[in-house]
Amino acid sequence: MKLSSLSFMDGEPMPDRYALAKNLSPQSLIPGDNMNPQFTFIDVPDDAQSLVLLCADLDAPELHRYCFMLSGSC
Repeated sequence: MKLSSLSFMDGEPMPDRYALAKNLSPQSLIPGDNMNPQFTFIDVPDDAQSLVLLCADLDAPELHRYCFMLSGSC
């Protein structure tokens, strides 16, 4: 199984348009566009009932983790 995205490249920072807030400096945040990035799941097993996507916001002042539970038919 493979996860890919046309919204940003592997190993690159996520563009600001997908952020809830943009960092201008450590003390200054402005609202981001909060758009959903595009994802494509390839070769999902036919018998998959659900998929889990785990994300970590490593540049946040505190570590944030996000978990998304998706239908196996997505």
